Amino acid sequence: MRNTFKTIALLAVLFTTVMVSAKDLNITADSTEQSLVFEMEAAKQSTTIRIMDSRLQEIYGDVIAAGTPYFKKFDVSNLISGNYTVSIEDSLKRINYSVTIDGDTLEISKPKRTNKPVFRKKGDRIYVNLLNLDLEDIAIAVYDSEGRRLFSETNNADQIVQKAFNFEDAKNDSYTVMVRDASHTYYEEIVVK
Repeated sequence: MRNTFKTIALLAVLFTTVMVSAKDLNITADSTEQSLVFEMEAAKQSTTIRIMDSRLQEIYGDVIAAGTPYFKKFDVSNLISGNYTVSIEDSLKRINYSVTIDGDTLEISKPKRTNKPVFRKKGDRIYVNLLNLDLEDIAIAVYDSEGRRLFSETNNADQIVQKAFNFEDAKNDSYTVMVRDASHTYYEEIVVK
């Protein structure tokens, strides 16, 4: 009886988690109408949706303002058979779906989520935070305005990557903090006067 209760409680938690994550964006494929249907409740921050071909050339792009619900139906019947990528991005994450069109068949893969680094400036300091659940190699570097590398580090052992850079005693210049994961590079600049 006790194990049954625990199992039911665990399933309820899992179901609730799925429902919460599904509230962000729901993408469904309608093979009968050859369309992709996007539905999202009002997001807390601006969100970009892009559909790209196999060469990552953008076919369609849209920016959804914060606080705006979104519903759109994309007719993909005129697209040639092949693989496409649907990318949903905000300031904290990028979610990619692979879409395969094969004649009248339309399939969507499970989403692949990539967390983006968060840069926070406070005076002459920059704080970097990144959630690295896949334990990918994360390279962090600092460059001056002439492109000289002043700091470099690679981290793949921590799920939470945190770094703070203090430019209070640095000479007057502009500095770039670079964070690179397996597929993307992010930059933040700070000017010391």
